[in-house]
Amino acid sequence: MQPYRHFSNIKLRTRIAATAFFFLSSASNAQILWDGLNSNSGSSATDINDGANWIGGSIPGAGDTALIQFYDNSDGAVEGDLYIADTDINFNPEGFEYNANFGLWYGIQSDLYIDKSLTLPLGMVFTGTGSGGGGSVRENRLRIGTQTTGVVINTSSWDISQSTGRGSPSWGFFNLGGGDANPASGTIINITGSTVNFNTPTTDGDGSLMQVTGGSREENATNDLNPQFRFTGVGATINVEQAGNRTAGAMGLGLVHLDVRSDQTWNFDDLAFVTMTASAGESGPGRYVVESIDGGRLDNLGGLNIRMNGMQSVSHTDQTAMRMHGGTYGSLWMNSEGSSGRTHQINQTGHVSFMNDAVVFNGGIAEGSGYSMILRNSDGNSDAQIYDTKGYDLTLEQGLKLVDDASETNSGYNFDPILLIVEDSDVIIKGDVRMEAPNGKGPDAPASGNLAHQNMGIDGGANGTHLTLGGNWDVRINSYSGRDNLRNSTLVMNGGTPGGSAVTFEVADAAAATGDGGITQGSWGMDHLKIGNGAADTAHVQLVNNHLNNNPVSSGGLIASDLDGEKLIVGTLEIDEDSVLDANLNSASVEIGAGSLLLASGAVLDLNSGQILNLNDTIDNFVGLGDQTSTWSLFADQISDSSNPLAEFGATTDGSGNTVWQVTAIPEPGTFGLILLTGVGLIYFQFRRK
Repeated sequence: MQPYRHFSNIKLRTRIAATAFFFLSSASNAQILWDGLNSNSGSSATDINDGANWIGGSIPGAGDTALIQFYDNSDGAVEGDLYIADTDINFNPEGFEYNANFGLWYGIQSDLYIDKSLTLPLGMVFTGTGSGGGGSVRENRLRIGTQTTGVVINTSSWDISQSTGRGSPSWGFFNLGGGDANPASGTIINITGSTVNFNTPTTDGDGSLMQVTGGSREENATNDLNPQFRFTGVGATINVEQAGNRTAGAMGLGLVHLDVRSDQTWNFDDLAFVTMTASAGESGPGRYVVESIDGGRLDNLGGLNIRMNGMQSVSHTDQTAMRMHGGTYGSLWMNSEGSSGRTHQINQTGHVSFMNDAVVFNGGIAEGSGYSMILRNSDGNSDAQIYDTKGYDLTLEQGLKLVDDASETNSGYNFDPILLIVEDSDVIIKGDVRMEAPNGKGPDAPASGNLAHQNMGIDGGANGTHLTLGGNWDVRINSYSGRDNLRNSTLVMNGGTPGGSAVTFEVADAAAATGDGGITQGSWGMDHLKIGNGAADTAHVQLVNNHLNNNPVSSGGLIASDLDGEKLIVGTLEIDEDSVLDANLNSASVEIGAGSLLLASGAVLDLNSGQILNLNDTIDNFVGLGDQTSTWSLFADQISDSSNPLAEFGATTDGSGNTVWQVTAIPEPGTFGLILLTGVGLIYFQFRRK
């Protein structure tokens, strides 16, 4: 369908000119122009079902496109709201076009209400004007299903655009009825076409193309209380453009459901995203973030970036949480919104992958974040953000970020969970894991009165998880007290390049903490840390202690020595073949439980003590609990210290009966050896500087 062409500098003030134009249209697929209320005819007629109110005298029917253009009083229009109701039985067009702001609109706001189900094989066009046009521009809304129940619009295409030079439609421009606050539950838009181009306004600015009128934060038992925006074309291709720097994205869905088919092809611009608002189930599971109409896995949404805001008045429970259908998506950003004390939770119902990095805004500019999943609490709120894999696998092509952006000035702040639950799941995170509270609520805060965030983490539960990490383990907060975290889990780090750059692991357990072989609940400790995963997937990992985590803050505020002694507590520490662990013991410490230390062929443990060692000196901050000397001794020739390249080590026990490394020999180099050693030291120094 070709949209009606108009010229912004020409006003069709007379009915004669408009009538002549439309009589030139062909009898088939005719555009029939509304001539009543809000038209430029001066008529105040509102009866859609009366042919006298349409130019040409015919009510739009089969083969016709109904064209409704709203003018203002400067064009002779009588202004007011216009209603299309189910009682308008003769109004059955096959195409529909609404131009909300054909005039300059110095007059009142007038809305078009559609409360009648329509089937539109010729498509639907909605041209509007937003706040970008200036304060004198009226945003005349299109409101579908806001006055009655069960309205269904079946349309082959969906075209929302902006009037030239008038700015983008704002958040309230297009309303779908739904929810228990008014009678219009069950409003549905079915887009049936085989090719749909979802073009969004190019003018930057805040706002959304959709808003639920009276939407409910709590669904009904069948999860169809709120409206549905459905792409129903079998095998259809849907193209979604980037929405510039509009924070509502390409589709500002609010509480509206997004339903698609698994056999469709979805193409997204790199920074295209949709925004949603969470709702809870009535008593059982809530709606899907994206519903699969045909029930198949949604592996066709690898470019779909989802920005999900939490609920303002209703909390999820584990039983009423929203659901993530098995499939492949772009990214997920979960955020608190305008309230405190609410729980926002999403549960997986199948294996899920997120392939992109979440879209964030930096100074009002949309950009990629580097993280495929972000769980965030915004400043001024204290909301829980929980994502639970429910035993299904999860893959993040980029990283994971858990962040609390509350300010230190928020003195009454409570720490609600920011949590990824992964019990019984295989999890792959190819980028970094970062957990932080950067604005004063983290333990790095300078004032001693600020508390460290203690309800944030990745929880493998009692049964544990298998987590593979390709980037850095960067934690800047307290461990989650009272939870298992990774104490029953395996973490495989396969990032970095042996002989080249390393990924880092932040040691975070308190110096006074002791792993008992089972790892203490509520600690950062883990059952099994594995460096590398076979000869084909080698790794180079360096332990670091850059941030205060579980050590206490000094009474006068944070000082550098507060970090001293923070350590890695692990049941089994394994370095797989040809991989390297730089223990960096100048700042980090290691405590190994009953599972012991394991090194495969070609693996290297670089103690990197940061001190000058003498014969018989022991490395007291790399400890195996109990007597593990028989096992450690098997790997003595794979132990090095880049701070003392010639030192050789053997396993021994200290005064507490724990296992440590002891210098057993420091060969005296000859002249050639001194030259060689100097070269090795220089090479190492240069490597460390990179």
